[in-house]
Amino acid sequence: MSPSPGDAAARSGTDAERLVRFLEEAAPAREAPAPHVERLALLQIRLEGDAFALPLLQVLEVVRPGPLTRVPAAPEHVRGLMNLRGRILPVLELRTRLGLSAAVHSPLSRVVVVERQQRRFGLWVDEALGVLQAPRSTLAAPPPEVRSPLSDYVSATLPLPSGMALVLDIERLLLLRDAPPPSAG
Repeated sequence: MSPSPGDAAARSGTDAERLVRFLEEAAPAREAPAPHVERLALLQIRLEGDAFALPLLQVLEVVRPGPLTRVPAAPEHVRGLMNLRGRILPVLELRTRLGLSAAVHSPLSRVVVVERQQRRFGLWVDEALGVLQAPRSTLAAPPPEVRSPLSDYVSATLPLPSGMALVLDIERLLLLRDAPPPSAG
């Protein structure tokens, strides 16, 4: 005797309930996902032993330094010009730009290529450490007690497990001061 359509409906309801129970036991419901936390991607760099960071959205690439051509009478922080795959790239040394001692070329030295206002620049750093993902809520303004004209290049502080990183404002770093006029001699 074949089952009636009513029997099939009753059995499928039972099957559906059994399937739901099976799924609940096999894969219990997870807790509700945490609310979305806005994160900021940063390139962590090292300058004179200290940790700094640059917003990753403004970084095009990180390259090994190539031969540089010095520019006469250029500001101290202009390291020179570098030919990067046929494109002339001004290279700024972040250490002297921030008032630190001049960098010495090492195997870890890198040039971070950034683009601002349709102009590409290289930023000479002691070392590029990698990408950090930080919740925006962990960034804080530098304390007013440490403010100086050089700290205007710092947009935020970021706590790290090993200390703290200063987040640099690339826009402000790239503002070149006028070179002093050559002395008449």
